[in-house]
Amino acid sequence: MRIITKKPSDQTEGYIDVAYGEYETVEMSAKLNVPLAENVFAKVTTFYIDQGEGFLYNVTLDRDQFKRDANGARAQILYTLNDRTEFLFTAEYSNDETGGAVGANKLSACCGDDIYVIESGLENTWAGTELMALSMKATIDFDNFQMELIAADRDLEHSFNNDYSDQPTPAYSIPNLSDHIQKSVELNFTGEIESNNYGAIQWAAGASYYDDDNAVVFGDALFLFGGAVAGTFMRDMTNVTEARAVYADIAVDLGSGWGLTVGGRYTKDERKVNVEQFLDLNGVPWEARDKSNFMDRSGWLSTAAIGQPFDNATVEALGTKTTIDTDEFTSRLVVDYQATDDLMFYASLADSFKGGGWASRVTAAADFKDLKPEFVDNFEMGMKSEWNDGAIRVNLTYFSANYTDLQITAIDQETGAFVYSNKADADVEGIEGEFLYAVRDDLTLFANIATLEGRYTDLKPGAEGIAEKDLKRTPDFSYRYGLAYDRALANGEFSLTAVLNREDEYFSNQNNTPNGFRPAVSKVDVNMTYRPNDGNWRLSAGCTNCTDEHQANSTLDFGNLGFVTQFQDIPRLWRVSYRYDF
Repeated sequence: MRIITKKPSDQTEGYIDVAYGEYETVEMSAKLNVPLAENVFAKVTTFYIDQGEGFLYNVTLDRDQFKRDANGARAQILYTLNDRTEFLFTAEYSNDETGGAVGANKLSACCGDDIYVIESGLENTWAGTELMALSMKATIDFDNFQMELIAADRDLEHSFNNDYSDQPTPAYSIPNLSDHIQKSVELNFTGEIESNNYGAIQWAAGASYYDDDNAVVFGDALFLFGGAVAGTFMRDMTNVTEARAVYADIAVDLGSGWGLTVGGRYTKDERKVNVEQFLDLNGVPWEARDKSNFMDRSGWLSTAAIGQPFDNATVEALGTKTTIDTDEFTSRLVVDYQATDDLMFYASLADSFKGGGWASRVTAAADFKDLKPEFVDNFEMGMKSEWNDGAIRVNLTYFSANYTDLQITAIDQETGAFVYSNKADADVEGIEGEFLYAVRDDLTLFANIATLEGRYTDLKPGAEGIAEKDLKRTPDFSYRYGLAYDRALANGEFSLTAVLNREDEYFSNQNNTPNGFRPAVSKVDVNMTYRPNDGNWRLSAGCTNCTDEHQANSTLDFGNLGFVTQFQDIPRLWRVSYRYDF
């Protein structure tokens, strides 16, 4: 999937959008596009979000939490050297301080029946993400093909300190500080060849290089059973990933409505890790720590000093790899048939993989395991069609995915510990349908439906307990019904969009515990817009989750330790906005 933003142009234009919404939320965004010279154009876009009241209320600290607070900007300069060559330079910055996201303990004596009321005593809880990114895209058109060169440099810093037990005296909190530096280069070629034997042959080829260096310091702060089990285990870990790939893709018009697409990619993926664990003996309790001292190393003691070493040498001696090298060729094959101008059938076969890694959320070296790559074979077939002179659209798709060495979280039946590893193979299949009916010029009805079935096909030792379980987050049925209505008024135009989203029940955790069951839920979103005929502004109002459904989207079920933490969906949000274009 490629998301392509509008490039700077030779027009002086822009907009300002100001919005106010529920929870005393102020949102602003703006864009300015200006020509700097005959062949140099610039564009700047910005956004700002400040939420005065939080989604959650903390009864212990008598305050609300989980407030959106974010801002950012993107600046772009487009330089057109000539009709065939252009350079696009982009600089981005964003800072997201949406912090204090704390799940609600279902076992809480005071407020376990309301997932938007919490009782965590962790005074300083936050989550912050800061991103800086630079990129350059050069595009050159030749007589028979186009070349793109894309280079990017991204630096992301992430910090958080959250209570995952939701108790007045936190039983399990996680401090985290990470820095991710990513560099990438892509070289792509696309073109079209006229053939005497076939129709046009479209082709694409290219190569890419990706480097990700990240340094993460994270921990598990434990205070279980009233302090009978207490301690803070900190891990200092670095990951380096280098991925190189070359690919080629050819689409051939075979004539008589038939088409064939064949593609392949060779990827070399190299990963290495360095890890060491410490005990944090610092006397400052976690409730009192803030960003200035939560990673103070003055009280850290390597676990090697107490006879429990946890470093590269230790995990390698236990059989865990600290380097993972993967060489894979993946491919795809697509056959399509254009029966008429309004009816097309297709079928595709493809395979892919996800690179390996390490199970790092553990406190014992023996549980620090390397993960093999995860592989998937995909099959898809479907129909795309339009009827009644384009007034009706019907698209149907059947898909299936066969996973090998699925990377999952399971409970080891021998130790009772959570183990993140390649514990299973699985099949997932379903049907998706898209329907649209333009009843009149001013009224369109649409619907999307989907079925989904997932099952384990093979379980490795240590995961036998999930043999009859459902794959997490696989609702059997979901749908989306809606309408779009446009009404011409005497002095402007009124638009209304209303959507009903429904999702069947599913389990949000791998072990399908009762506490991880998510009931079926229906949500309604509505948006209305007014535009004057002769004005350059518009007024919008709407809401998401208008009926204010209260549901959890994921669950940490540590009932045997005294807490079951449920993480909340976003509640109802209404919003009114005014946009001025110039």
